[in-house]
Amino acid sequence: MENTKQEDFIKKIRKQYSDVIINDCSDEGCKLNLNGISNFVILEGEKTRKEGKRSDRIIFINDKKIQIVILELKNKSVKSSEVIA
Repeated sequence: MENTKQEDFIKKIRKQYSDVIINDCSDEGCKLNLNGISNFVILEGEKTRKEGKRSDRIIFINDKKIQIVILELKNKSVKSSEVIA
């Protein structure tokens, strides 16, 4: 029964945010590899809000338990101290 709730959660995310779903986690030479994870959905974070601070990607993962990843992709030209959480 727990697994069904998790599957329903991912389906709801896919339905609610269908217009901002993307297929990978890469941007300007930076990439996050999701090999080995089978059930996930990636949102283009910058399109999920009209204003304010936004992350590059929001990843919802259903791999035995639900995990939510807020991801800011950075290339080597940006210092980590410049990234605001």
